[in-house]
Amino acid sequence: MKKTISTVFLLVGALFFVIGSLFAGIGGVLLYGNIKFKESAETCEALITEIEVYRDSDGDTYHNVFVRYEIDGHVYDEELNYYTSGMSEGDVITLYYDPANPSKTVVDDGNFLFIVFIGLGSVFAIMGLCFLIKAIKDKRMVKRVIAMNYIIQAQIGDFSIDGSLMINGRHPFVLRASAISPYNGQAYEFRSDAIWNDLRPILQAYNITKVPVYVNPQNYKEYYMDMTNINQYLGNGVK
Repeated sequence: MKKTISTVFLLVGALFFVIGSLFAGIGGVLLYGNIKFKESAETCEALITEIEVYRDSDGDTYHNVFVRYEIDGHVYDEELNYYTSGMSEGDVITLYYDPANPSKTVVDDGNFLFIVFIGLGSVFAIMGLCFLIKAIKDKRMVKRVIAMNYIIQAQIGDFSIDGSLMINGRHPFVLRASAISPYNGQAYEFRSDAIWNDLRPILQAYNITKVPVYVNPQNYKEYYMDMTNINQYLGNGVK
């Protein structure tokens, strides 16, 4: 079976929207918590005593930042849950701390990371929403065009790999066809949605040279290429 562009947009859109909304939501919750923490927190100066650099099994670099600060005569050595490329050992930074639990701290500019989460998440969510809207519009268009029942038998001209699209490392195929409309006498070209099976053996074995195309007679940019008659031969072992 082929996976249509509308289905791809629907799946990708849903994925982007969910992930983006999740990122934006987490960023929003963390940002709100950070702001509320600072409202009741006090500030102090802290010395960055060590920045530990390590790599994981994938080669990604991470940093553990350790600081030292003094509250009411007591010295605290703590690890920050924060790092920026501008940090260096020996730097003095401003910390917000909980007076009831001075080991609980946040950095002065810690909101930036959460804002980035919200921003990136929002971008992904908006992209996903755009994909979803397009998929819904395409599906409605197809349903509307099929209901009009204006069909053109288009001559198959080319069946080839579509290098403009790649999903999971694979390029789909695309079928191109052309026809003279019996409704207005003008020539039109059509192309299929993404096709994930090589249909060339089927086209040759069953001598399939035409494909039905549903069209909107008022707007030939709205059409649907019906691959049902071709797809019925999938799995027949044709080589």
